[in-house]
Amino acid sequence: MADGLDPERFYAELLYELGEHAQRGGSAFGAAAVAKRVARAHGLEAASRFPLPRPTRAEWRELRESGDPWVG
Repeated sequence: MADGLDPERFYAELLYELGEHAQRGGSAFGAAAVAKRVARAHGLEAASRFPLPRPTRAEWRELRESGDPWVG
């Protein structure tokens, strides 16, 4: 755990930022990026070490072809 991490503050900020992301119609992949940004801002080193989840090209193609209006 990061030195000086305030779990209450971290969680409150994370929920706020995820809510803002959702209000803008953000994706689950975008939510992962939000979580990583907040975690890094709170000094969680693991957030810098681990990559964000990314779909493969085939998965992106399948998502786009699904007709889902939430997929860019």
